[in-house]
Amino acid sequence: MRPEDREIPPRVSEEVSIGETITVQSFMGRAGNVVGRLADGRIILFNKESPHLGYIEPGALVDAKVVYVAKNYIIVDPVAPPEGGVEGLKKSLKALMETEDWEMAVLAKSLLYIIETLEKK
Repeated sequence: MRPEDREIPPRVSEEVSIGETITVQSFMGRAGNVVGRLADGRIILFNKESPHLGYIEPGALVDAKVVYVAKNYIIVDPVAPPEGGVEGLKKSLKALMETEDWEMAVLAKSLLYIIETLEKK
């Protein structure tokens, strides 16, 4: 079978509405700014006027309110700075365990196990 003959499954559009609060897994974008991504591939941009923007680092989980929805991207306004320290790291690892990337999920589960084992000591 030739590659061009394969049927490409359509992306399922993730429904988000203005005013809805979502949790965003952040990462470093191409332009050097921190962004997120919806499951349907759309990029998530953080409101540049947010007082919480300076606290968002790649890998952080950010609770944010949707303020604009476009065909290829959405803009969100963080409702608070992301949780930091060990608790923030554990929350991020738990979110990674839910991803479809099984290698990342296994690594996240392993790291979480190590952290929780060390906390018991």
